[in-house]
Amino acid sequence: MGTEDQLSKGRTGVPGRRGVSPVRALAAHKGVRSLSRRLGVSGLLRRLYFLCFRRKVRGRSVLRVTFRGRTLFYDTPSSFEFRVVDRIFTTGERDSLEALASALLPGDTVWDVGCRVGEFTVPLAKTVGPSGQVVALEPDPSVRGRLKANLDLNQLENVRVFPLALGREAGKAQLAWTENSCPSLLPKKQPGPGSAREGELASLPNGGGRVEVEVLPGDQLRQRERLPVPNAIKIDVEGFEYEVLSGLKETLACPECRMLCCEIHKYLGVAVEPIQDFVKSLGFAKIHINADKGWEGVGVALLAWK
Repeated sequence: MGTEDQLSKGRTGVPGRRGVSPVRALAAHKGVRSLSRRLGVSGLLRRLYFLCFRRKVRGRSVLRVTFRGRTLFYDTPSSFEFRVVDRIFTTGERDSLEALASALLPGDTVWDVGCRVGEFTVPLAKTVGPSGQVVALEPDPSVRGRLKANLDLNQLENVRVFPLALGREAGKAQLAWTENSCPSLLPKKQPGPGSAREGELASLPNGGGRVEVEVLPGDQLRQRERLPVPNAIKIDVEGFEYEVLSGLKETLACPECRMLCCEIHKYLGVAVEPIQDFVKSLGFAKIHINADKGWEGVGVALLAWK
């Protein structure tokens, strides 16, 4: 049975997710979280969970996880950051990561667009091995230090980090964030179908900031840096999905590009159908929408195969 067939049959309960310990799976279960909130003990349980599963490695507070038989380490200096990374491996995000890893072979190339601190970068780099390569793109300067720390913790030398964002056109853009949201690029022009709108970003809670970052179409980056066509691409760009996909049109259409995993942020007004149609037009015949991402109301993951 192929990966897309496994996903289409729906692995519904977190406790049954492969590779997750029973305690961590139980803590991630929506029913358990809901009950703890009603009982008023969620804060206490989070602190206990943090104390139980964090480790000290080279003087850092580190989360240790197992993925496909490999041990991975993540620098998690706060309980919040610990929970963010931990959810990748205990909720529906893990299904997307499993699907990507299943599509890769040793020696393959994979792009991680919007890699943040390397939650996907690290296991994907382990999957493709020393003869493969991960191209990690992250425009946010505030997280690239921890990305480097995570690459060092896992002794990875097959990752190339580019401090820029991908988009439809080359230029500069404002990367904006609030205290309750992840950084997102604000479009300078009217965005394409299936994209977030600046007004919706402006309506998010206050208390953040902005920084100007470089933007380059992925097709241009590949040509400029003479990068091989990626065999898989993961995209997580907080509302800038359609712009990134448009700038990668030539690369995505290449036969060597076998799989795409694209997070679609519905809470930012991004529509699923236009993106799904665009991906189909580039030769991706099998598409699965994974709605079990572990972040209720945020969005879905589009998984596509040729």
